[in-house]
Amino acid sequence: MEKVKYFKTIDEVLETVKFSNFERGKLIFRGQVNSEWLITPTLFRKYSDPNEAKLYEGGIVNLSFLNIKLPYVESNSPIDLFMTAQHFGIHTRLTDWTYDILVALFFACFDKLNENVNKNGVIFLIDKQSFQYFNTNDITFEKYKKPLLTDSIALYSEEFSKQDVYIVEPVTKNPRMRVQDALFLFFPYIVEEDMQTLISLETYRKIRQKELDKYNLTNKEKIKNFLFAKILIDKDSKLSILKELDEKYHISFESLFVDSIYSKQSEKIYENLKSHIENQIINYKKDKKK
Repeated sequence: MEKVKYFKTIDEVLETVKFSNFERGKLIFRGQVNSEWLITPTLFRKYSDPNEAKLYEGGIVNLSFLNIKLPYVESNSPIDLFMTAQHFGIHTRLTDWTYDILVALFFACFDKLNENVNKNGVIFLIDKQSFQYFNTNDITFEKYKKPLLTDSIALYSEEFSKQDVYIVEPVTKNPRMRVQDALFLFFPYIVEEDMQTLISLETYRKIRQKELDKYNLTNKEKIKNFLFAKILIDKDSKLSILKELDEKYHISFESLFVDSIYSKQSEKIYENLKSHIENQIINYKKDKKK
């Protein structure tokens, strides 16, 4: 049995992507402070029941129909709203990724509440080209310059009912997205057959692999499954890595979660929105019990 390697230094981590035959921008990274966690959007972690998740998302999307503009959101496109709201604590079906492996390494080590000090961290690596793009800047998005109308619901439903995981990138980035070199994976509402919960990236990969295996059996031109690799970070090395990231690369909580008077005001607005939507879910659950 091959021994599992746990990385203890920044140099060790960087060596894994040096000379890997991937140009800048082809690989994207995600860091998680607990290597046992699956890659799942915060919306699915908070609400594993698809009906509750959709109700929560509906509370966000309604703002686009009401023409309520939130800070850093430049259009009435729900996907623009999701990308910004995600960075201010709202639950969405996006997961955060970055082009910068050192930013991912920070999130693999940083534990604000010290809840995972006894857990190894992890950096996930995937090939961006393995996914289709959710285009946020083509001619069809012209309609989002104006408030959405009730007859736009069908268009919205079609766009957001995709059954694949998609890459999503903002046209313009808010300050936190910019310093974190951020992009996102957009998840579909697919339910795990055995548990009746919404899928993780790991489950989606298994589903896709089955489809590819079936295709490759009957076609000469073979398609490879998408690259999905991980780097395990030694739990006892997290603090020393964070110290070096700060001192050598100026990567820290303060540098990645940049603050200004406007961003602090924005946080309050998003916090109020989050509370409002979560109260709607609470009332929904109460009504279900009646």
